[in-house]
Amino acid sequence: MRDRRNDNLNNVAFVQYVYDGDEENIIDKPHQNTKKGRAPGYTRTRASVIRKIDTNLSSMGPKEAVFQATRDTGGVMQVDSLSDLPRGPRQGYYRNQVKKAPLPAYLQGKEKDDELLEVLLKMKSEKEPFIRKVSLEKENLTIVLASENQLAELAKYSTSELDFSIVQLDPTFNLGPYECTPISYRNLLLKSKRSGTFPVRLGPVLIHYRKDEKTFRDFLQTVIDAKPKLKEILSCGTDGETTLINAIQSVLPKADERSVRCFKHLQDNMKSALGSFGETGRQRDYIDDVLVGLLDAESPEDFDATLQSLRQGWVERGDKSEKVYSRVSERGEMLKKRTIASVCRAARLQAMSPQVDIPVHFFTNEAESNNNRLKAKKGRQSSGFTGTIEAVESIAKEEEEESAQAVGGISQSYELRPEFAKFTVPDFMDWKKIERTSYLEKLRKATMEELYAAENPTSLGLLPERHKKTKRCKFHFRFWKVRLNAFLFQRQRLRGKRSF
Repeated sequence: MRDRRNDNLNNVAFVQYVYDGDEENIIDKPHQNTKKGRAPGYTRTRASVIRKIDTNLSSMGPKEAVFQATRDTGGVMQVDSLSDLPRGPRQGYYRNQVKKAPLPAYLQGKEKDDELLEVLLKMKSEKEPFIRKVSLEKENLTIVLASENQLAELAKYSTSELDFSIVQLDPTFNLGPYECTPISYRNLLLKSKRSGTFPVRLGPVLIHYRKDEKTFRDFLQTVIDAKPKLKEILSCGTDGETTLINAIQSVLPKADERSVRCFKHLQDNMKSALGSFGETGRQRDYIDDVLVGLLDAESPEDFDATLQSLRQGWVERGDKSEKVYSRVSERGEMLKKRTIASVCRAARLQAMSPQVDIPVHFFTNEAESNNNRLKAKKGRQSSGFTGTIEAVESIAKEEEEESAQAVGGISQSYELRPEFAKFTVPDFMDWKKIERTSYLEKLRKATMEELYAAENPTSLGLLPERHKKTKRCKFHFRFWKVRLNAFLFQRQRLRGKRSF
């Protein structure tokens, strides 16, 4: 820009575009290779992000490479535009095909000289609490892991009578020379685009050596101390670990009333017992009688009556010494309290079909899924404490990022379920970082009752102030001309030149 004497004034110019007409939505076109008729608009990923994914692929799997690139950018809460984010796991698989690079096993955290010291130093240096407790006893050591988001999400989706998820606890091994017990649940705000089910989520995790009642009781109490609302968990599911069940009864009495036992473990135990009785040829018949006929009972009295009616039939089938009857009878109280139809219905297990009101049996599939996910994260390699801690922390951050992307409508894998689609924000990436953070924080704190009752984000107080104003602002050319002249005059004065 030059003045009347043809002197250079500045290398910056203000350009204003004036659109005279009604507001119109600008819709991005989908990628030309898409096979979906209603695919979202395509946004090209920055070349620097693609290079980061390619670099990560040399040392980790495709999905982990994408999540690592996402973490490096800061995720949904830190980027300035959608192009700064990888599009999702499928992009990692595609880049891997392009590179055709070998994928070595991914191992989080190698052995340290002093594992316990490493854990304590990490705990002390954390900006946000994750390692909640480290306890060292003569014959035991326990480490409790839980992020603020894990605690808040677990409390939201496990304590509301309106809608709740069964909390599953299932000890696992092969992560290292110790035991590991994660808490698993389902995120009831989201659903998978592929299967339509609620995604399984990883909650607080216990690393320990002993599997006694005190160890599990202290773990649950530590979690409750960090988030008192968790005292109101409504239902728990286990594989039958006695010490774990006793700990739940002691610390979570409300959950104990609707706690359930895994059907698969009951089935396996029954097969083993029948084999020891010599009943190998008629196992299927006995199992159907016990695990189908008995467990479909609607009340303890119905269970007892059905058991007596089966007793004579078992004798006629060949169980002369009544070993099968004795075994079932000995476990009758447990089966009536944890497995019959009325208990499963109280735990909100869905009906087998619209025509059959009998609820499905409970399985610890969610817990086993998380156990397998932890092992896969570590390349199925054993490691010290820090390796497992880093793997748990990595999964927790991935799940938090997946939820944020679903709220913004940019996730390849998840979306908000129909009841809560009203909280999706299509222009989420256009918001300021602080606004995105505030929105997700308020959404996380909202109870299930509040989410169901709210008509829209505004009624729940989620929207930032500037997004509550619906009146369109009008900018006038004269206003900007005056501002531009004032700016140029001031700049010329500072340079000691005559203004135009």
